[in-house]
Amino acid sequence: VLFNQSDQRVRMPALDLRLSDARGELAARRVLSAAEMRAADGAVAPRGEATLRAMLRIEHPAVSGYEVTAFYP
Repeated sequence: VLFNQSDQRVRMPALDLRLSDARGELAARRVLSAAEMRAADGAVAPRGEATLRAMLRIEHPAVSGYEVTAFYP
C-alpha cells in the first residue's frame, strides 16, 4: 500500500525492487512502472492510499529478502 501524506494529488511513482540473498547481497533488481503494478488511476488522491500489485516470477533460488523504493523517473 502506498500512502500520500500530501494535500495534493500526486502521480503514481515507479518502484525500484531489489531482491537480496541470505548474505544481504543483491540477487536481482527491477524497476516496476505504475502500469505494471496495475495502478488504476495513475495518481494517488490527497491523503489517500493506493494498493499496488505486480505478478513476479523469481527464478533465483537464494532470494531471502527485498527492499522497495518509490521514485519518480
